[in-house]
Amino acid sequence: MTDRNDVIHRPDWAPAASAAETIAGSRYGSDAFMPAAAPHLVVVSDNLPAKNREAWAREGGVQVRAGVAQGTALAILDGMAEDLAEETLSSFDALPEAAQAAVFDELSGGGSGYVRAASDEEMAAFRKTEDGANLAAQWGSNARRNVSKVNATLKRIVGQLSEADRKAFADWWVGLDQGAETAILKAMVK
Repeated sequence: MTDRNDVIHRPDWAPAASAAETIAGSRYGSDAFMPAAAPHLVVVSDNLPAKNREAWAREGGVQVRAGVAQGTALAILDGMAEDLAEETLSSFDALPEAAQAAVFDELSGGGSGYVRAASDEEMAAFRKTEDGANLAAQWGSNARRNVSKVNATLKRIVGQLSEADRKAFADWWVGLDQGAETAILKAMVK
């Protein structure tokens, strides 16, 4: 069972860790660990895709970017019930490595920065699902900006993928439980 309180401190980290555990990790012992509070203590799995490792090394350090990614993953998982978090991590693990690497890159601080407000058509498309309608209502006056951030994030992820990997990611996204989708969407706009 994955413990969502410690997303990185794994004294027995092994290359056999799942892709989801590369980011979500698990907890060993009783000390909580917050990577954002102590990025110098981040242990990076040998399981991290080479694409992320190489890019992050050029962009300021693998440990820093991995710590940010793991902190973001923790925030997402904390928005879910324990069984849903495990189910989501398991389904994420089934994604192709390229899709996982693209998501890891976003978790590590891809960020949207400035985005234009979503158009009426984009808002209508987002509100088509119950989850989208509920989030748009919760976001109130920030809904148009937040929908644009979500769209920009998803566009960056799928823009890195081959057609087959894009399809696998889309199938995964569409298959997400509503609670998992809500937690992920909320994290995308922070």
